[in-house]
Amino acid sequence: MHKITNDKSQKSNKSQTPNFNDRNKRLKFDDCFLDFVIIELKAAENLCEEHEAQLINYLKATKMEVGLLLNFGKKAEFKRKIFTNDRK
Repeated sequence: MHKITNDKSQKSNKSQTPNFNDRNKRLKFDDCFLDFVIIELKAAENLCEEHEAQLINYLKATKMEVGLLLNFGKKAEFKRKIFTNDRK
């Protein structure tokens, strides 16, 4: 079971981001917006399957259904993933 804690340093226009870390068998995603979209930021040469799998796992572990994977490497790119709650 994953425990969710709130990060108190969030800006007022964003919702509280569940804060997970591996040491306590938790996950950590970069940000969420209005409890609706998980935003995962990368700075890699290219997005790869592992990055997409990580985002899908975050969607499975939360009630959020939409995730954005943003890469700011050599070439900026993004992917949008959806994992609906009826599949959880």
